[in-house]
Amino acid sequence: MAHLAEAKCPKDDWAGISDWSTRKQRQNRLNQRAYSNNMITCNPHEQIPGTFIVKVATKTITFDLYEPVPILSDHLISLIRYNIYRAVAVNSWAIGIDPRLMHSDILSPFTSTDTEITKFSRSLPPSLRPTAVQRSIPHHPYIDLFPFPSLRDRLIELGDTIDEDELCADFAGENLTSELGGHTGLISWGEPWDPHSWEVAEPLWEKWSTVLKGCSGLLQATNYWRQRRDEPRLVEIL
Repeated sequence: MAHLAEAKCPKDDWAGISDWSTRKQRQNRLNQRAYSNNMITCNPHEQIPGTFIVKVATKTITFDLYEPVPILSDHLISLIRYNIYRAVAVNSWAIGIDPRLMHSDILSPFTSTDTEITKFSRSLPPSLRPTAVQRSIPHHPYIDLFPFPSLRDRLIELGDTIDEDELCADFAGENLTSELGGHTGLISWGEPWDPHSWEVAEPLWEKWSTVLKGCSGLLQATNYWRQRRDEPRLVEIL
């Protein structure tokens, strides 16, 4: 059975377990094992401009960051929104998780005490290496995708006090509107693991000030891009 691909003994089988806590514990154990068996590594010093190279087990995969994407006239998606989805996917692969699993109820692998995962964490770009908070508090791995340690810690700290579905939709620019038009969520202008490539749109900055408070790296990067467009700087919301 597919759900038993990483099982080593009958106690790993979660099928038919009615107790949520026990079932979740077994599922997480299998997920951690699958993660270790499909370890992904990346070295930013070996990257070729315009590409992102990761090694999955014995395979090497090269992502073309500027690969054209076909856009149907009746199903148009903005390039900016495409870039943010691409950034999330690339960072997801970088930390060793298939992006398609992000819609599942899974836990971040970084809370594992497995020495291989600890070793793998050190090989990540500095901006994606897990913080002490990420390593100690169970959380969904979508939090691990942002190259801003303070933002990741803040999201974990807020926990269930925020609506994650609403937050992610706003981050993608799907819900908010702007009087001036344009994208209203997060923007990625370059390498997804580079904090300086990111920008937060003003509507998102204003709505989620509680979440983004203290994220000086994101604010600094945002104002760099806004300055290039001769737009006024965003200021920290107290």
